[in-house]
Amino acid sequence: MSDRAALDPTMSGAGSPRVSAVMGAVVGPVVMADAETWELESAHGVRYRLRVAWPVQPAPPSGYPVIYQLDGDATFATTVESMRTRAHRADATGVMPAIVVGVSYADDGAEHTAVSADDRRRHRQMLRAEDFTPALGASRFRTFLASVVQPAIASAFPVNAARSTLIGHSLGGLFVLDTLLEALGRGTSPEGAPPYQAYVAISPSIWRGGDTLWQAVAALSTSRPVLHPQVLITVGEYEQALAPWQHGQNNADDILERRRARRMVDQAREFTDRLNEVAPALDARCRVFAGEDHASVVLPSMSEALRLVGTVR
Repeated sequence: MSDRAALDPTMSGAGSPRVSAVMGAVVGPVVMADAETWELESAHGVRYRLRVAWPVQPAPPSGYPVIYQLDGDATFATTVESMRTRAHRADATGVMPAIVVGVSYADDGAEHTAVSADDRRRHRQMLRAEDFTPALGASRFRTFLASVVQPAIASAFPVNAARSTLIGHSLGGLFVLDTLLEALGRGTSPEGAPPYQAYVAISPSIWRGGDTLWQAVAALSTSRPVLHPQVLITVGEYEQALAPWQHGQNNADDILERRRARRMVDQAREFTDRLNEVAPALDARCRVFAGEDHASVVLPSMSEALRLVGTVR
């Protein structure tokens, strides 16, 4: 038996010796209540996994708000537990019960055997179709969310279509901003209603979008957007500087050079300012979280985002 099998109850058959010696037999995996895993396929044959959780509280007459969260495999459980803990006292916390939908790729085996392969797919999906493989481009992913995912959720739960929030981190954050600009430029969805009323971009990789994103913002200055969604852009202090524990590392100079070139903090602020210039009714906000980096900023950002869900106009 391998060392890994000796410590993995799913491989050893007799439970984990390390756990058994202290607590007794392993009786089963940890399971999240009031949650399910779905699998849906886009019109272009790309399969996605949806993790869906619903509140224990009854739906209000208008229906539940819905949070659509990209990178659901990494952030779904954190978001759900944070929402549920605080939604019990919505009057005190400002967080109301909501359905949480985490969107990620379905694990189809062959394409997920290497992290680098999965990373390439994610890059192609979160950026515009004309820049990367069309079948996995941002435009088609947007269509999948609006025409497949949202109707599926609406058919399964009583939802408030006027309280939908889209949340993404890093490249997912870039996709959120790209989706916001596309909605503002178009005015409404093909069905006549905006697909989301709030957009949360956590540490968006604006540097990765090139000039296209900024050109889309500039175009809004002549189109007078008619939609007024709420917008929150967040970033961590250490995304453009070294964290205290990184000083003295062998590659510290390279890390700092890369972060200064990407200008994550500056670009988040500048993008927010530019949005407010061309569409003042948005009231876009930027939060720079002190002491946080590209990974850790997700937690305080989600706290802020959950409050936003309860105040969607």
